[in-house]
Amino acid sequence: MKHRVNVLGVGVTQLSLPGAAPDVVALASEASRLALADAGINHEQVKSAYAGFAGGNLQRGCGVQGMDLIDMPGVSAMTLGCATAAFSLGRQVIESGSADCVLVIGAEALEANAEELDSAFAGRLPALSKAHTLGNEPLAQQILAGAAREYIERHGASTESFASVALKAHRHASRNSQALHAQRITLDDVLDSEALIDPLTRLQSSQHVNGAAAVILCSDAFLSKIGDNRPVRIVAQAIGREPLGATGDSFTWASGHELNAATARQAYEQAGFGPEEIDVCELDDTTSASELLAYEALGFCPEGGAGKFIADGGNTYGGAVVINPSGGALAGGNARGATPLAQCAELVRQLRGSAGERQVEGARTALQQCIGLSGASLVTIYQCD
Repeated sequence: MKHRVNVLGVGVTQLSLPGAAPDVVALASEASRLALADAGINHEQVKSAYAGFAGGNLQRGCGVQGMDLIDMPGVSAMTLGCATAAFSLGRQVIESGSADCVLVIGAEALEANAEELDSAFAGRLPALSKAHTLGNEPLAQQILAGAAREYIERHGASTESFASVALKAHRHASRNSQALHAQRITLDDVLDSEALIDPLTRLQSSQHVNGAAAVILCSDAFLSKIGDNRPVRIVAQAIGREPLGATGDSFTWASGHELNAATARQAYEQAGFGPEEIDVCELDDTTSASELLAYEALGFCPEGGAGKFIADGGNTYGGAVVINPSGGALAGGNARGATPLAQCAELVRQLRGSAGERQVEGARTALQQCIGLSGASLVTIYQCD
């Protein structure tokens, strides 16, 4: 029998620029304390913990033994390659009945250049490297800019549609005290910012930052035991991955567009409803192109319809679904190792009605989409009672 999985507590540290952050252990510890405090429980009630890392701490993080990482030596712990995997495993442990309360942590503390991860990921794209000559810019930017060019060619979209995504991100971030780049900007500011790779500009690409996030997951039985009356439950979670040796030869394929669409379909099937039921969404916005493509992959608008969806305000307050009310990575900063859990934290606050100035009125159903370091796509759907 599958047990229902609830999100009991969430915690997110303040983000900081590379070189200005505490050690990864301090970040993870702070996020864990925040999540425990939000849940209203102590560490002795947590049965197991799962941690994921990115950036320069990937290799070191995988070597952490026990729970010295967060000063919880009595807790059974496992450290994985990324927070996407850690989150999925933590959910499965509760769902299977193996534990009634677990902690999941994701952290990013950059000690190495992002290009190291780019090089590792590039090895998964042999077909793409044969079809295109890749330049010296960060790989993610090259792929997503290429996907944007393909989209423009395929659907006749305008560069302003992509720029408008960044404009919306900064507008939302102006309501978020934890966002690093919360200033309001204009469309001309976006279009006139430093050119990266056509059609993307500097304000259409996220900045890598440091930070950590943690969530407490628990069963219904645990909720009853502690008397919690504000459950946010996970009603669906699907994880998809391109098979090794996949031979897609377009930038759109390499961006994970088809993978995201397939994973979203699995999640909607699990939930028993479709995208029309989603009130609020936190999704991957490494660049404005990744967000725009995700609108279609997640079913919020038809193929080729993202430009109209944006122009009609379908992605913001008063529209069909509020996308990245936190400001996302574009305006908040991209702490890759923490992203899956930071997204979860934002959506839990939205469903509790505790998101303050950025609250989506009447939010009852939320969706999260992200891509992990291994090329895995994770789509999670939440509801509140």
